[in-house]
Amino acid sequence: MSVGNTRKESAVVLWREYFPRYEYFKVSSLEEALKLKAEYGENAYIGAGFTCLTRRMRAGKIFPKYIIDIKGVEELKKIESNGDEIFIGSAVTFHELKANSLIAEHLPALRDAALGYGDLELSYRATIGGNIGNASPQADSAAPLLVYRARVVLKSLSGERELPLEEFIVGVNKTAIKPDEIITGFRIPHPPAGSKSGYLKFKRSAEDRAVVGIAALVANIKEPSQRTVRLAYVSIAKTPVYLREAEEIFKKDEPINKLINEAVEAAQSKYDMPVGKRGIDLRATKEYRLHLIKIGTKALLKKLIEGVEVL
Repeated sequence: MSVGNTRKESAVVLWREYFPRYEYFKVSSLEEALKLKAEYGENAYIGAGFTCLTRRMRAGKIFPKYIIDIKGVEELKKIESNGDEIFIGSAVTFHELKANSLIAEHLPALRDAALGYGDLELSYRATIGGNIGNASPQADSAAPLLVYRARVVLKSLSGERELPLEEFIVGVNKTAIKPDEIITGFRIPHPPAGSKSGYLKFKRSAEDRAVVGIAALVANIKEPSQRTVRLAYVSIAKTPVYLREAEEIFKKDEPINKLINEAVEAAQSKYDMPVGKRGIDLRATKEYRLHLIKIGTKALLKKLIEGVEVL
């Protein structure tokens, strides 16, 4: 197949005991990428940073026959607003997220997630599209995107569609994407006026994945009937968790501390973190994660509501 000026190369295989041969395509336009994805379907892996690909290949979890590199597609690197919503292209890196003024002003929880994502080298390569597309239970960007009610934009040669992030990630490393589709970006409604949001990540080291990650958004906190409180979690279940119960809990005209305790109990009830074949999770025990949900939720909400740092 000939697609524009697409470069087709045979792979240089550094880990022969793990990696079979594959074909590599570096594209410069979305149209080229879509044509290749339509032809090769589920046998093709789309990527820009490829920070997870080699690890998953070494682990024997994925063996793509074709790799399509989209980091040269400029339209997938955009961060822009039309006044009603913000669009973030799937090839935007975590370094670009933390450096962008639009993100800092309107989506501070996403910026918090970017600031705490891996080391400097990783943040320059890893992309928001890859972070969500890999559908890891520990995907840092998922919790902020959930509280911001982000929609995943998917495109194929037959057209474009959108899915709420809650419906897109369906299991561990499993999404609702079709074989001929590519994630082109995320559409995020501007948060409510006067809202505050943030992301709190517990981790074992500066470069580690989340042991527990918590995102929150609050608005109109003094008016129960108009109050908005949204909570989302990563690394507590097989998929990122948006705590829908929190929306109703915080509408009650009761003391905030009592409502926070109710929300903590609701979040803890969602615990369903997968463990390894030996029945253990090397990052944290269930009891420790439940403890982190409790202290983290309280600390983050106290910071957003009262402006007080307790952790």
